[in-house]
Amino acid sequence: MKKILYLFSFCALVFIGKANASTASLFELNESEVQLEMTDLNNLESYVELHQGITLSDLMQNVNLVQQFSLKSMPSRPFSPMFSFDDMEWFGFLWGFCCFPVGFIIYFVGDKEEEYLISVIIGFVLAVIIGGPSYYHYRGI
Repeated sequence: MKKILYLFSFCALVFIGKANASTASLFELNESEVQLEMTDLNNLESYVELHQGITLSDLMQNVNLVQQFSLKSMPSRPFSPMFSFDDMEWFGFLWGFCCFPVGFIIYFVGDKEEEYLISVIIGFVLAVIIGGPSYYHYRGI
């Protein structure tokens, strides 16, 4: 039980150390930029209200509308999951599966992408699901 408590306290310390703001400028609000975005959204809303039944794919096919409303490119599958099997970082998965704290340390010390962290967490969860029942069965708890 102490090992689990130490592991969770170590992970909490790692997260606390990572979550800090380097400058106060991160929290500044640029009101002119917000107003510009809101006017674009209001224009888009009025256009959609005038053209009932228009879909997002119809909007994206019209080049003039994309430029007028500053629309970003539409994802190929808008309701697809954000993390798929193709995004898996297998090195991170193995670190999470075999040695969970080391995977976190590599993520926070190195310059890794968010997919690496998700892969570490998936590896850890899979290790707990596979190894947890066998540990309790072996211990007889």
